[in-house]
Amino acid sequence: MNILFNALQCGIGNNGGSKTIIRSAETLQDMGHNVVIWSQVNNYTWHIPKVKILSSYRMIGYPDNSQEIIVSSWELEAAYKRRLNYNAIWYCRGWETWVRGEEWLIDQSKQFINSGGRIIVNSSWLIDQFKNKCGVDVELCHAGLDLNEWEGRERTHKEPYTIGGMIYERHQSKRSDMLFNLDVRNKLNKRFVNIKSGYSNNKLCNVYNECDIWLSPTELEGFHNVAAEANLCGCLVVCNRMPSNGMGDYSTDETAMRYTGHDELLACLNNPDFSKVPKMQKILREKIGSREKNMKRFVELIS
Repeated sequence: MNILFNALQCGIGNNGGSKTIIRSAETLQDMGHNVVIWSQVNNYTWHIPKVKILSSYRMIGYPDNSQEIIVSSWELEAAYKRRLNYNAIWYCRGWETWVRGEEWLIDQSKQFINSGGRIIVNSSWLIDQFKNKCGVDVELCHAGLDLNEWEGRERTHKEPYTIGGMIYERHQSKRSDMLFNLDVRNKLNKRFVNIKSGYSNNKLCNVYNECDIWLSPTELEGFHNVAAEANLCGCLVVCNRMPSNGMGDYSTDETAMRYTGHDELLACLNNPDFSKVPKMQKILREKIGSREKNMKRFVELIS
C-alpha cells in the first residue's frame, strides 16, 4: 500500500507528535508498505528517520490509489478542498484547539467528514469529544509504544524519592508551571527535563530510570506517550483525573496516583503507592501494545 503522511503545513520538529508520526511511518515501512512523509519543514533531530521526508509532492510520484494520512489540524482544509480524489484520512493526535481555536476546529472537522474524509483518533477520550462537539463518528487506533526501548532498572524506592517531569515552553495546557512551583518536602528530589533538549529514546530511558515518580500534570493531550514510557521504565505515574489528559487508556485509580486538587497532588507525592507500577505496565503491554500491533489495525482501517 502507498501511504503518504501529510505534514505539509504543520512541519516536522522535536516534539512528541512528530516522533509518533515518524515512528509509525517507519513501522509501516518495515511491514512492507511504501511510506513517505510530506513536509516542507523538517527540524526533527531526535533520531535519523528511516522513512523519506520530502518537501515536494512532485517528488513522491504515487499512483492514483495512494492513501493520504492527515496528521495535523492545519492539513484539514488542504485535504477536503484539494485532494479528495484520494482516500483522505485525518489521523488526529489531539484536540488541537491551539491551532485556530475550538470553533474553527469543530467547523473544519464537520466539513472534512461531509466532504468524504475519515477521522482516526489515537486516544479513547477523543471519540466522545468528536461525537459531542462535532456530531461525527470517529475510529480509534493507538499509535503503539516502542516496548523494546523502555526498560527499567531495579529500584528500591527508598526516600528521598526522585520525581521527574517534562518541561514544555509552549502550551499552557501542559501545566509546566505546576512543576516549577511544586513545593515538595525533603523526602523528594526533582529531576525535570526540557522537551526541547533533543533527547533520544536512549537518553530519555536513562532519565526515566533516575526517577521513582513521574508527574504528568498536562490537561490536554491525544495519547500521552511520556507518562507511558516513564512507567515502562519503572516510574509511578502521578496525574490528574481529567479525561482530556491523554492517559485515560492506561491510567486509573488502580494503576496511577491521581489527583483532583493541589492538596490531593501533594498527598500522592508524599505517600506514593509503588504497587501500582506493574499494574500500569500490564495495561500498556497488553491493552495498548506495540507499534506493529497498532499499525496492523491502522492498515485495516484505511484499506
